[in-house]
Parts: sequence; C-alpha cells; structure tokens
Amino acid sequence: MSGILDEEELIKTRPLLFEQRPYNRIVKRCTPLLRPEQLPATSEGLNTYGEELELDFKAFEGVIARIQLLRETNKREVERYEKEKGDILETATVARETLVTLRETLQLSQREKENKLIYDAIASDILSKNTLKSRDEQSVNIERLNKEIAELEAERDEYRQVWNARRDQFGQIVDQLQKMWAQIKEDKDEQDRREGMSEEEEGEEVEAPVISRQFSESNTPFNISTPKLSASHVATPVPVITHTSPDDEKEEGEADEDEDIEFTDPPVENCEKGAVALPDAPNIPDSEKMDLT
Repeated sequence: MSGILDEEELIKTRPLLFEQRPYNRIVKRCTPLLRPEQLPATSEGLNTYGEELELDFKAFEGVIARIQLLRETNKREVERYEKEKGDILETATVARETLVTLRETLQLSQREKENKLIYDAIASDILSKNTLKSRDEQSVNIERLNKEIAELEAERDEYRQVWNARRDQFGQIVDQLQKMWAQIKEDKDEQDRREGMSEEEEGEEVEAPVISRQFSESNTPFNISTPKLSASHVATPVPVITHTSPDDEKEEGEADEDEDIEFTDPPVENCEKGAVALPDAPNIPDSEKMDLT
C-alpha cells in the first residue's frame, strides 16, 4: 500500500521539479530590483540584465501555456475515460444478463435432453414388444372405428325419426279416442236428460233399457241387454244370462280384447223402455296414463 502511495506522490511531484525552475529563475532575476546596489552599474549590464529577465518571463509564459494545455488535455482524457468506463460498465451489465439468460437456456436444454432420453428409453421398451401394431395398422383401425361410429349415429338418427313419427301417430290416435269418448258422453248425457224429463211428465214405471249401440269409429259392435226391472230393483241392475255357443263366446272374447274398454252400468232410474243408454268413461288410473310429451 505504501508503494502505491509513493508512486502517486512521485507522479504529482515530478512535473513540479521542472515547472518550478522558470519561476525560481524569475524570482532570482527580480530580487536585484529590490536592491539597487546589486544591479549592474553599466548600461550594457543593464541591457543584458533586461534581456535575460525578458527571456525568463517568456520561458515562464511558455511553462504556463504548457500547463494550461496539459490541463485541457487531461480534462478531455478524463471525459473520454469516463465515457469508456460507462461503456465498459454497460457492456459488462449486458454480458452479465446474457450470461444469466444463456445459463437458463442451458439448464432448459439439459432438462429437455434428459426428458428426451427418458422418453426414448420408454419408447424403446414399448416398441420392443411384439403385441403392438404398426402406425399404418393403427390408422386403418381408427378409420374403421370412425366409419362404425358414423353408421351408428346415422342409425340412431333414423330410430329417433321413426320414434317421433310413431309418437305423433299415437298422440293423434289418443286425441281421436278422447274426442270420440267426449261425443259419446255428450250423447249419453243428452239422452239421460231427455229420459228424466219424460219420466217426470209421464210418471210411468222405469224399465231397464236394452243397449245396442255400434261404434262407427272402431267398427266394433256391442250388444248389452238387461232385463226389465220393477221400481224396487232400480238401484241394482241384473244382467241377462243367455246361453251362447263356444263360437259365440270366442267371438265375444275377441271383441272384448280388441276394444279393451270397461263400461259401467247406466242408471236405470231415468231410463224408459226401449231407450239406449251409453256407458261412462273408462276409469284409467293416473299411473297408467302415458306421457306423450
């Protein structure tokens, strides 16, 4: 540390040894002016003294100019050095950031390389097995499966259309049946009303009606007959028991299965002899009703 300080002191003091000489010479030349007895007595000596003094001042002026030039040069060099220092620091910062980026890139590349090596090992183990098929065979299988999927989707759409058409047809059938049943119910109510009015006017004994009505919409005949009843047996109608052959029973059973409609006995209180009474609406539980929506 002391050696560095000695060098700095030498750098500072060495120029002064040369720059002080003109100044010391001027001081030495100007000292006799303060003491007239030390000046030369002759005119030639005075002229020589004046010339030497003038030369010393010119030399001192040259030293001052040199010092000024050195100062300006040093100032420019300091500015240049500062600029170079800033450029070097900026370059060092960029280089440091570049090194960090390159180090991260290197780490990612090394990690990717390790992953590729692992994947290559796994792929080698998989491909070494004979159970696996080639890529071309897998492509053919994939195309075949795609075709099967397309066929199944087309079949599903076709079934859906068929089901929608059948559901619409069934809904139309149900609507027609409901309209037919409403018409039958309306006719029955009108007939009951007329019979009630006739009974009140005539006051005759009510006889059990014989029902014989044919459903024009379904083309299925129904023949239901009841015996004549007295006034005391009005509330409990008794069906007529007739002897039929096996063929007639078979035909009646088939007709019942085709229609599958349950009828209730009409009230005999308001019926006249020979009048036609229609059955009530079938009692269908809510759980057996079909949702057509």
